[in-house]
Amino acid sequence: MDVISEILSRTPVKSVCRFRCVSKAWQALISDATFLGTHKEPLPLLIVNSIGADEPRDHRDSPLMDLESNLNFYIMGAYKYRGHDLQLLDLDGNVIRVMKRAGTFLTMCSGGAVNGPAACVTLHHSTFNVIDLASGNVIATSKAENMRDYNALNSVFSYGVGCAIPSGNYKLVFLARSQACQVLTLQDGAEWRHAQPSPAQVFFNGYRQYSSVTINGVMRFFHYNWEAPQGDENYILCFHLESEEWKESIKGPVKLTDPYDMPEPIMTELNDTLCIVEWEELVTHVWLLIDPVDSIWVKTYTIPMAPATYVEMPLRMVCDNGEKVLLHCSPRRFTSTATRTLQDYDPLTGSHTHRINFRAYGLGKVGICRMDLKYVVSSKIFTMVEPEEFNLPLLLE
Repeated sequence: MDVISEILSRTPVKSVCRFRCVSKAWQALISDATFLGTHKEPLPLLIVNSIGADEPRDHRDSPLMDLESNLNFYIMGAYKYRGHDLQLLDLDGNVIRVMKRAGTFLTMCSGGAVNGPAACVTLHHSTFNVIDLASGNVIATSKAENMRDYNALNSVFSYGVGCAIPSGNYKLVFLARSQACQVLTLQDGAEWRHAQPSPAQVFFNGYRQYSSVTINGVMRFFHYNWEAPQGDENYILCFHLESEEWKESIKGPVKLTDPYDMPEPIMTELNDTLCIVEWEELVTHVWLLIDPVDSIWVKTYTIPMAPATYVEMPLRMVCDNGEKVLLHCSPRRFTSTATRTLQDYDPLTGSHTHRINFRAYGLGKVGICRMDLKYVVSSKIFTMVEPEEFNLPLLLE
């Protein structure tokens, strides 16, 4: 069995799970703690919010923008459907894990460093939670007690949640249109504190869930103003979460396309690399930052879109019989047959392959992580505790 164990340890998670049906011996081997600890091929998983039958239909689908784009809609108490379940799906749409009443998915948040533990940030009522996706535990949490007042005074703002290095503290950062910057550590009893004003105003483009990206302890905000003079229209503001100081900004790509009748460019990350996505009619351009010191960007992908597609968001580059890009695609108009989908794009052939329909999942944003086999084999359903007990772990249902 030693040779079989070695081969299976390098086999993708999806195949290994199926091989448990081969025999009792294989089932015992694959379920063994020693084997699970040595398996070398993590499984890519999607993070989505599921919706209930009482969810307002207008909120079930929205290209790019989710309800969290308007945080004051939540914070001022205008929206009552806040106990969304969080689901982990494999790339074929199979449910791997469910976290009941986890709240609205905001963003991924690795545990401090590139390839750190898979974690995500959710909002439940006015409480921000960082959830370890492998264990299902809430590992950091804080109620934004005075966020109502802050939001009312600064109705246009950007925000981000990230992990500081080396302390490992998770922090929420708010940038106001006045360039004021406030920071809240996600822990019991923490209070807002003022940091240095941002070097420039972050022009809010309507998609707050894409307004910041944290990689290796540095939170980045996208300053984009297509009406600015040539050479000054886009750059990346860099906030060091440990020192809570602004560092030297990164110049963005060359002047991007004017967003006439299309969404403005947004910033995200692709396989832990900073990424700018822009759209033209029937085309998605993906820029990757390859040298942050000299601000060198490369337009890595130019992806054709079908006429019925409004936007395509790259989620991850995967190696599946050659390099492919996973895309979260939104249609121009939602109907009973036209809904958000997950698709593969093959740069070699220029073709798309359909994977999943997201009709059963709401609130727009989709995240992606990688999880080891030992967490997939023992899939569980977790229930969030009540808001006043968010400092406790998730409870097994």
